[in-house]
Amino acid sequence: MRRISRLLAGGDFHLDNNWIVENLTNAFGVWNSKMTEMWSLLTESPQTFKGGTIWQTIVTINGGMQAIGYGLLVLFFAIGIFRSASSFRDFQRPEHLLRHLSTLCWQSWVSPMVWTCW
Repeated sequence: MRRISRLLAGGDFHLDNNWIVENLTNAFGVWNSKMTEMWSLLTESPQTFKGGTIWQTIVTINGGMQAIGYGLLVLFFAIGIFRSASSFRDFQRPEHLLRHLSTLCWQSWVSPMVWTCW
């Protein structure tokens, strides 16, 4: 009982040896180090994260997806030509060829703009 009264009165009460203060100091130290680490991860660019290998993989996958997209564009263009032509004589008419070439040019021009908007 005497010790408690001395502690409350400020007798043997030292902040340096208090385990609560030490635990709080350690907790705040861990908190500050983790916040610093998270801030550095949030402000780092994708090109420099982990040496840039993840970003290079994403760029490679994007190039593959664009190749698949252009392949499908050509495939559907060919399907459109063959569906609209009832015979091979239709391919000899210039208006038929011009219509499909204008469609191909339009799709080739719009397709890269759609990919960059995403």
